[in-house]
Amino acid sequence: MSACLKVVRGTGPAAEFPLHRTGENLIGRGVQCCIQIADERVSFIHAKIFYSKGIWSLSDCGSDHGTWVNGSRIESWILIPGDRIRIGNVELVFVDSQNATGQQPGSGESDFSELIGKSESMLDLKKRIARIAKASGCILVRGESGTGKELVARAIHRNSLRATKPMLSVNCAAIPHHLMDSQLFGHIKGAFTGADHDHIGYFQQANQGTLFLDEVGELNLEGQAKLLRILEGHPYLPVGGTKQINVDVHVISATNRDLREFVAERRFREDLYYRLSVFEVEIPPLRQRGEDIELLVRFFLERFKQLSARDYLGMSPEAMHLLRNYDWPGNVRELRNVIDSAVVLAEDWLIRPGDLSLRNVNRSTINSLMLRIDPPSINPGPTNATSGASSLGSLAEVVGGKQAAPYRDQMSLSQQESKPAQSDPSLEGINFDTLNVSIWEQRLIKEALHRTHGNIPAAAELLGIARATLYRKLEKGFPASPEDRTDRL
Repeated sequence: MSACLKVVRGTGPAAEFPLHRTGENLIGRGVQCCIQIADERVSFIHAKIFYSKGIWSLSDCGSDHGTWVNGSRIESWILIPGDRIRIGNVELVFVDSQNATGQQPGSGESDFSELIGKSESMLDLKKRIARIAKASGCILVRGESGTGKELVARAIHRNSLRATKPMLSVNCAAIPHHLMDSQLFGHIKGAFTGADHDHIGYFQQANQGTLFLDEVGELNLEGQAKLLRILEGHPYLPVGGTKQINVDVHVISATNRDLREFVAERRFREDLYYRLSVFEVEIPPLRQRGEDIELLVRFFLERFKQLSARDYLGMSPEAMHLLRNYDWPGNVRELRNVIDSAVVLAEDWLIRPGDLSLRNVNRSTINSLMLRIDPPSINPGPTNATSGASSLGSLAEVVGGKQAAPYRDQMSLSQQESKPAQSDPSLEGINFDTLNVSIWEQRLIKEALHRTHGNIPAAAELLGIARATLYRKLEKGFPASPEDRTDRL
């Protein structure tokens, strides 16, 4: 079974629902649904799950009581293994026994389980890897720092004919120049001061498998000469050795520099460059993968939430907006670190713009996002939850929006009374059916609860009042509906 929903709470006809990759997996009470849930709060067609381009997605179908994932109400959602879905009184966990491309490792299909992304540039990258992985020629991976060159190298190895053999990763920049030969090719006891035992080099350790040389441009010229001989099929001598060693290694190298410039500066052998770059793979920077950012944010957020024991934590729309529009000079590595720190720094149940450690972002930009309100342009009506949306939106414009008229505190009461009783032109079109403050307060509270799906702490923040104050007001006669109220911290 490739993917399924497992019931972890509630009752149903089955404890496990298989998901089909062709067509839509409908969820609801209706007989046409392949996942049927007998619950009065579940719509006849409540939600659907479908598979496209290696991604499982969940969409709400206009249900009355909503579809919830990991404690948040959603309209659409990209599923990852472990997501907890609540529909009515039933809670399900999404399980995917296959990797991100929907193919099982070892099944003869491509395995890109570590390459997260569905943008056109990432799909092109995966197609290129699938084509060249089984070739015997050397592969040069190029990309900016932080784009995930080692992940690409591992994907190449997993899809190669050597997938069952070891893969060894070596950062050439981290090896001191005077130890480069010893580490790569090995040495025998007594070869130099401090060599008190034999050392098997990385090439011999990776025999029959794959050797990944990161920052290959840092190799010294002597090491480059030995590497060239190995790639040409010749044996080599360990440092201080007299017995030649033959190895069969598939070499994948990577660099964030232009090796052609190194060749022009005579810092890198031209013949070695052509040997290493039989095939080239270019990794796109994150700024060119806009549609992948939210997917990566969710992936890292779920990981670090579990590591920090903060499973309730979510991402505010303002923070996600900032992440989507940031240019990411440090690429995926920077995104990973930003989410890691934000999970720790977040003071409540949501990560906000101020929790994001982004370079070159103006503090005023962050503050404006933290204070932003998006009011709908609908007039206030009755005090039900639907029409309440207009109450909060219109009043937000009156008291704090661009149309708010300035308060003339220097005008005397007599001066104000001497003017004719006319409506403020800036408030034209707003339906003031009453000016009773308590009624408007009731509408605002109901609308805040509606917008936050009954999340009382979030509603209190939206209203600009303390949580305890909102609880007292609710106890006095503005109760949240039982199905929406969620007292999350």
